[in-house]
Amino acid sequence: MPATSSHEYYRQLFHGRCIHCGRIGTDVHEIETRGHIGEQALMDEENGVLLCRECHQWAHLIGSERSGKLLSRERRRALDRYAIRENRIRKGHRSP
Repeated sequence: MPATSSHEYYRQLFHGRCIHCGRIGTDVHEIETRGHIGEQALMDEENGVLLCRECHQWAHLIGSERSGKLLSRERRRALDRYAIRENRIRKGHRSP
């Protein structure tokens, strides 16, 4: 994981947005919990996502197995979306 705090890392990675609803992201959520994979959950940069408070509560409410599958897919989609936007910006195009 980069030298910055995990919260700052995920805020930058996901452009400050909740990957589930698109609102301002406030909380870092571990897709696979420490209970499932141990302390390495904290160190694995591919295990975290940025969520707003409401979506973070939702993820815990429905349980890690159900939310983990959905959030893993949404994480990949968000990263793909941001990569496309960044490529457009680098090429001089505006993102939609």
